[in-house]
This record gives sequence, structure tokens and C-alpha cells, in this order.
Amino acid sequence: MLIKEIVSDTAEPISGKLVFQQNQVPPLNAGTGTITVQQTVLSTRGQIPETIYSNVNNFAVNGPRFTLPVGAITSVYPPENAQGEYDRVLPHVCFNRATLPWERQAATPTYQNQPEAADQAPWLGILLLYDTDPAVTVSDIEVKGLVSPAEKKIGDGKDQLPVNYFFPVFKLDDNAEKYTDKCLAVDIPVALFNKVAPCHDDLPWLAHVREIQPGNKQSAQYVQRLKSISDEKALPKISTVIGNRLPLPGAKTTAYLVSFENWDSYLPDENGVQNLNIPKATTTIRMVLLKQWDFYAIDRKQTFSGYLKGLNKKDGVFGDAILRLQTDEDTGEAGKAIQNAFDMGFVPLNHHTRQAADTVSWYHGPFVPYNADRTIDIPVNGADTCTAYNRDTGMFDVSYAAAWQLGRLLALQNGHFAQTLYNWKKSNPQTIIANFEEEFIKKKLNEIVDDQKQSVSNTVEQSLDQLPLHAQQDLLGLMNESLSTILSQFITNKDNNDEDK
Repeated sequence: MLIKEIVSDTAEPISGKLVFQQNQVPPLNAGTGTITVQQTVLSTRGQIPETIYSNVNNFAVNGPRFTLPVGAITSVYPPENAQGEYDRVLPHVCFNRATLPWERQAATPTYQNQPEAADQAPWLGILLLYDTDPAVTVSDIEVKGLVSPAEKKIGDGKDQLPVNYFFPVFKLDDNAEKYTDKCLAVDIPVALFNKVAPCHDDLPWLAHVREIQPGNKQSAQYVQRLKSISDEKALPKISTVIGNRLPLPGAKTTAYLVSFENWDSYLPDENGVQNLNIPKATTTIRMVLLKQWDFYAIDRKQTFSGYLKGLNKKDGVFGDAILRLQTDEDTGEAGKAIQNAFDMGFVPLNHHTRQAADTVSWYHGPFVPYNADRTIDIPVNGADTCTAYNRDTGMFDVSYAAAWQLGRLLALQNGHFAQTLYNWKKSNPQTIIANFEEEFIKKKLNEIVDDQKQSVSNTVEQSLDQLPLHAQQDLLGLMNESLSTILSQFITNKDNNDEDK
């Protein structure tokens, strides 16, 4: 298995850590198997004849085959019914189980030239079809509709694989599958199948595993999705199946997630030539359909870059700023002022103020045809602080206010930033209260200590007055000697600390 690790070289990783694995083959593929245990008993002296005891047990490993369980697909790209610049994107499907694309084999049981585990081809694949391709048919059938009556007649043979249709021979798992089980099938003209299906050498490259260690800059929704498919002891792993055909610009494209189980020996070659194992009389290929979705790859002329390249162009010739708002043919002062604002990139927008008043204000985006010299002092308390008022026109300019509001919403969308901001705001009052309590306690303790000192001082003075004169002199001498000892000890310790420094 080949592994490639991608880590950002910058000081701040963009999205954590991502490891690509070529595949993750399970210890056992789905299907039936046999366990045989043998024990040989014999005597070294030949007194007991050699006897072999054996026990044979059959077992089955169940796994998805004709349908996928609910929730197995975490996402598809391009998104279903989406419209965008997808003409340079290979469609792909992500699954919540890392082993799913390799739990069955694309190689047929009779096709012995199977690759090593490191190059095992997935049994899932994506076929991409355009509106301009020949029509295909999607139908809801029973599993017996995949079996040719010439191979095996099931019941009265009704609703089985039609004549001149082809589907590889397969063995049903009697423990978990029945011929009356329902599934979806897509019928593809054989010429179209040879044109769009991957060849034998391409199939192993059309799936991989992604091991993801999410970073703080990713959205909370994405991190939550990763946690839902992982456990505490392992990083999230997502298996991905990729298509082999690019979408057609300016048209609807349909992606079909199909099963390639047992199809390895029937795939066309790299030039789209039909495999010799498919009968010559075949007109239609039937495949098990597991998922389908539509999307639209818009033409490059209708993209953001296309609009920029066509900016201020009319009939292919550069001219005036034709994308700006046009004014009425008003030659008065008001018309000139409005035209000037339009020339500067401003547009009038409805503005509902915090005081519940409705007005009209100017707004412009970050791209303007002049040097924007206006600055604002940060930090600001809110969007209204960034609003500018023009006394000549009596209108507000809310451009910076809108930018501030948009920036705040983008920041709060980041779960890590929002949590950090909340903790910081929550800790401020707690710190203020803790400091106040500390100062209050110190003040009260100092007052108590001062009161105690005064009380002790008064008591000592009263006691001294009651002592004889010689006793008072002896006590004062003892106190002076104690203070001298403490003072000398303090000076010695201070000198030693200074020498250590």
C-alpha cells in the first residue's frame, strides 16, 4: 500500500494534516469461504495406524452488493443539482467506511490474473454521461434481472436479463441474498460503455483513502462530520471513489455510481476497444446502480474569471464602464451628482437603521476605480461607528460598515475563534470580581491586624506600668537584644542573596 503524507510548510497549517493511502483492503472480502481444520494422529512405533481427523465449516462475510446502506455515502462532488465551474473537476464520492471500495473485487472468480493487494482495484466506480451522449435507461429490477435465462432459469424465466443484454456471471450468497431482492440497474449501449468505462489498468487508480486530522480553521460542521465517522482511538478515515471523465461545459452532466464487481475481465482497453470476453451480439450493458446525481458545469464565459475578462467590453471591444448602473438623462446638478457616484462604483441601497428609520445609503465594494484614502480607527464598537455621513448629499456611506459586519460574521463562523472569544469575554468579569474580592479581603485583614496591634500595644503599656522599675529595664533590654538578632539575621540573608545574583 502506497502512502503519501501532505503537511503544510507554513507556520500556520491551512487545514491540519492529510494522509493519502492507495487503498485499505479488509482482511476478508465479502463473500463465502471455508475453514478446514485437520489433525493427524499416529504412533511412533506403528502400533496405532495413522488417522486424519478433519472438520470443515462454511462461513459468509456479508457486505453491501446490490444496494448501499443508508448513510454509507458522506458526500458527493460536485454537489447534487449544483451549478459551477466543474468542467475541470473529476466527480467523486466519499464513504464513511475506509474499506468499503475494496470489500469486494472487480476481478471475476475465473480471472486468475489478479493483482497484488497493493494494486487491488475497487469494486465501485463512477460513470459520467453527458446530455449529448446516447440515452441510457435506469430501472428498478429484482436481482434475477441480472441473470441470463441461458445461464440459469429462475422460476418461469420472466423478468430475467433480456436477450443481447450482458451482465457478468455471479454467485448469489444464499445466506444473505435472494433473487427477489430489489436493486437499481442502468442499461447502457455497448458502444457508449466502451467509450466511458475505465480500462483494466485505470481502475486501481480511481479510489483512495484519506486520513484526516482536522485543524482549528475548519468549520465546526465539517469537524462534527469527521467526528461522526471516527472513534476516539483513530483519526477519521474517508474512502473516495473518483470518476475518469471530465464534465462537459455548458451542459447537464449525470454521474452514476455503479458496481464493477466481476467486471475486470470485461472492461475495454485504453483505446475504448470492446473486450473480446463480451459476446459480439451484445447491444446493451446492464450494471448495478448504487447512486446517481446531476450537476451543471457552466461555460467558462459565464464564470467569475470570464466576467472579469469581459469587463467593459461590448461586442468584443473595450469601451465605457458598461457594467455600472446607468442613470437617466438628467443634466441637472442632482443627475450629475448621481452619475459621479455611479462612476466611482457606488450603488444606492435601502438602509434600515437601528432607530427603525428607512432611508437610502451609498455602498461600494472593495474594487473601486480610484484610490480609497479614507481610513477608520480600530478597534470600533460596532458597524455604526464605520458609517460615514456626507453633509452635501445628506446620505450615509455604509461600505465600511458592511465590511465590518461581514468580517465579524466570518470570524464567528469559525468555531475555534468563537469559543476563544466567548471564553475571553467570560473571564474578564471573573477576573475583575476576583481582584475586587482580593483587595477587599486584604483591606479587611489589614484593619483587623491594625486593631490587634493597637490592642496589644495598649496591653503591653499597661503591663509595663505595673512592673517594678528594674523589671521594666530588664524586659526592654531583652526586647532590644531580640530585635538586634533579627535585624542582623535579615542583613546577613540579604547580603548572601545579593552575592548569589
